[in-house]
Amino acid sequence: MAYVATGKRSRVFGERPGDSVGDGQEPSPNSTQPVVTPRVVTPANGSRPIELTRARFLLFGSWEGVVEHVGQDTFTAYITDTYQDKANEVVEFYKSDLSEEDLQLLEEGAVFYWFVGYNDSSSGQRSRTSVLRIRRLPPWTEYEHEKARSWADETTQALSLWQD
Repeated sequence: MAYVATGKRSRVFGERPGDSVGDGQEPSPNSTQPVVTPRVVTPANGSRPIELTRARFLLFGSWEGVVEHVGQDTFTAYITDTYQDKANEVVEFYKSDLSEEDLQLLEEGAVFYWFVGYNDSSSGQRSRTSVLRIRRLPPWTEYEHEKARSWADETTQALSLWQD
């Protein structure tokens, strides 16, 4: 996956207490120790015991984005860190980073979520993972459109009265 940020970040994938998904331990990107205590299982056939752990995802970064431009092989988007109040950043992703289902939803204006963290498999293998998901919402009904238009008209009138 490739991305290009327009500004500097104070951290790339910093630790965030409470963001682990699993046993509640805090994630540590520099740790070489097992994050989950393994459980030893002895197979019934008498072969060597194996260690099993729970599969989980340790979240280090989370962003919400809006697609600005869709190119032939890439798409550009504005993203906002969901944990920190920082200015939007511009990033570029390869379309191949999306699943087939998400690729069908990719268009300008689409909202997506980007998660970065460690994926700990049940066998204990750790890999750094980046997940992109396009938001899925049902289309608005005519009633919802009309209600939104009405709210926008009322708000516009209230603001114009306030400025007079």
